[in-house]
Amino acid sequence: MAEYYIKSKASSEAEGPFTDEELKKMVKEKRVFDRTLHFYDDEVGWQPIKANAELNKFLFGRVNMTIFERTVSVLLFVGGGLFIILAALFFYSHQGR
Repeated sequence: MAEYYIKSKASSEAEGPFTDEELKKMVKEKRVFDRTLHFYDDEVGWQPIKANAELNKFLFGRVNMTIFERTVSVLLFVGGGLFIILAALFFYSHQGR
């Protein structure tokens, strides 16, 4: 089981170690956020939790997407919806001819 250290804005001192379950409880208590700095690996160093996709998904139930990824996702969703609407209009307008 991984152990994590965190730094909050209120303190420059590291707190921990915490398990992922303890961090999840701290998220519910609004003590830890996706931008909270965390440390778990000497090679990676301190980074926001949102930079750790696996931990971020466990704690917040989502994976952060870049603005580009969000934009593409929305465009595909909207574009798909428009295609279905246009196809239905075409189908119904040509029915019975």
